[in-house]
Amino acid sequence: MERTQIYLTREQKKALKTIARQKHAPLAVVVREAVELYISKQKPSATESISKARGLWKDRKDLDAASYEKELRKELNKRLEGFEQ
Repeated sequence: MERTQIYLTREQKKALKTIARQKHAPLAVVVREAVELYISKQKPSATESISKARGLWKDRKDLDAASYEKELRKELNKRLEGFEQ
């Protein structure tokens, strides 16, 4: 762990001390828990990331799904030729 200093409002410190007393935990533990919760809420979920990416390439004219699929199948068939019996 690394030591750091932060400035809190009087109300914030009072509220954190109250929580620490209720949890029978040191103030530092409560502050670390609060920071961890804040950090975890800032990370986008996988669903959010996928939703943000939806339609990302919709205006691209150089992409053709059917041709891409054909190429993939052709490559797979080449790889499988040696396994046919």
